[in-house]
Amino acid sequence: MNRKGINGLGVALIIFMIFVSLGGSFLGYRYWQTTQTALELKTPEERAVQEGIATSLVSVKARTIDKETNNAQVSTTLYAWLKSEPTKQLSNGQTTSATAGTDTTISNVVVGDTLVLAGFDNATYYPDPTFTEEVIEREGELIEVPVHAITTSLEMKIYDAGSETDISSSAGAVNLSLGASETDDIDWFQVKVNSAQKSFYLDSVVFDVPANSNIANIQMEGITESTEKINFMKDTADYRFKLAEPVFLREYQKWRSPSVVVTASGTDVTTEDVGVYFMDKQAYSSVNKQPGAILWGVENDADTELDIGMHYKSADVQFGVN
Repeated sequence: MNRKGINGLGVALIIFMIFVSLGGSFLGYRYWQTTQTALELKTPEERAVQEGIATSLVSVKARTIDKETNNAQVSTTLYAWLKSEPTKQLSNGQTTSATAGTDTTISNVVVGDTLVLAGFDNATYYPDPTFTEEVIEREGELIEVPVHAITTSLEMKIYDAGSETDISSSAGAVNLSLGASETDDIDWFQVKVNSAQKSFYLDSVVFDVPANSNIANIQMEGITESTEKINFMKDTADYRFKLAEPVFLREYQKWRSPSVVVTASGTDVTTEDVGVYFMDKQAYSSVNKQPGAILWGVENDADTELDIGMHYKSADVQFGVN
């Protein structure tokens, strides 16, 4: 074979090798791209199986701590779910331990998942107003879930015309001048957490007027009367004022309402007993709205809604003509 033929063969061989190299790189890239796309379309659990990383499935530990008592470990009901799947409970109502160092185990969590946790029981503890979120990084990770002890004592007062009336335990007379179709106002109502290391998550104020009342209307300055109907309100004569944002009151903190305006019907308001309720907001496990998810409300969403909070009623306040 002459030199020219040998040189031609060499060039052809080099071109073939370059083609194979580029083709292999392209196929390798396409394989990587296809694999990555397939992985991105999988859930964390499916990726763990596909990648063969059994250690991605882990268990974590949790304990509930009371933020009102210097982070003491306490016992309540724990709920945990993936942020991406709020209706899938991983810890469906486990009871945590008050024994220091004794933890509750939550299984089948994937490394990299965001776990959301809440502890509450409607009578003793609120969850933190912002549920706890934790990105899981390793097996046996310990998560402290803050809760807040609920108060069993609220102090309730009325301020009007420069005088103060305590309505926590005995009826207080409020001297409103309410002749037929007339209007009068109360300066404000005040509620205070009256105990150490306790809290109250104030949602709304309700005025419970008697049936066939001659009170035609009650208004709270700056707060629109809620049209949301709840079982707690027994008739159309009750007035509920829902705060734009719930107020989280801790030990000895107080909340003061705006001015309250009361209007009589076409008949004089003689002495009428009006109950004033301070209603809290609580967490609950949804039955109908979003089954399995943890929601907030003054009552739950069961087929027959149940009042779930610690709603405090004042002694009856006597509204009437001077």
